[in-house]
Amino acid sequence: MGTSIDANRLARRKLDLNSATAEELQAIEGVDEELARRIVEHRQQEGGFKDLDDLLRVTGKKAAEALRRSLTIGPS
Repeated sequence: MGTSIDANRLARRKLDLNSATAEELQAIEGVDEELARRIVEHRQQEGGFKDLDDLLRVTGKKAAEALRRSLTIGPS
């Protein structure tokens, strides 16, 4: 099994911004290691994301808009 992420599986579903691991986030096109780290740190420091607009606190508007189609918000 291992710890690798099945990118095809992730591409078919939206990731929960409040529970996705950094590794899972990196499977999204446009999310590199640094952005994944910032997302996870923000979530830990702020107690989670309330809505997808909170992505603007960790990335620019253009990137946040592109990520919306791949993410959802679950309980923080």
